[in-house]
Amino acid sequence: MDRIKEQFMKLTLLELMIKGIPEATLFTLGMYAFTGTKIVKASWPKLRVFALVMFLWTYFVRLLPINYGVNILLVLILTIFLGVMFLKIPLIQCMKASLLNAIAIVVGEGLNFLLLQVVYGAQKTQEIIGNPFLKAINTIPSTIIFGSIVIFVYYFNSARAKEQDHVDID
Repeated sequence: MDRIKEQFMKLTLLELMIKGIPEATLFTLGMYAFTGTKIVKASWPKLRVFALVMFLWTYFVRLLPINYGVNILLVLILTIFLGVMFLKIPLIQCMKASLLNAIAIVVGEGLNFLLLQVVYGAQKTQEIIGNPFLKAINTIPSTIIFGSIVIFVYYFNSARAKEQDHVDID
C-alpha cells in the first residue's frame, strides 16, 4: 500500500511539473495581461518568484484533505494577496485578474475535455482522467489554450495602450 501511495505521489508531482509550472507561469503572466500592466525587464525576477510561490502553494493545497472548490479559493486568495503585496497591483485589479485567470483556465480545461471526449469517447476519457500521468500528458492542450488566451489579452491590451498613446487631440 505504501508503495502504491509513493508512486501516486510521484505521478502527482510529475503532473504538477508538466502542468503546474507552465500554468503557474501563465497565471503570473495573466496577472499582468488582465490588468493591462506592461511587463518590463526589471519585473522578470518578481515574475519568477511569484510563479514559483504559486506552483508550491498549489501543490501543497492540493495535498490538503479539502474539497475541490476550497483549494481553488485558497489559491485565488494567495494570488490576490501576492499580487497586491509583491507585484504592487491594486486590489480590485488583482481580484479581477485572478478571476479572469481562473475563467481562462476553466475555458481551456473545458475545451480540452470536450476534445478528449470527441477523440477518445467518454469511457476512455474517464480512464485518462483517472491516471495522473495520462491526464498530465493529455491535458497539455488546456495549458496551450490558457496560454493563448493570456498572450492574446496581453497583446490586445498592449496594442490598445499604444493606440491611446498615439491619439492626436486637437
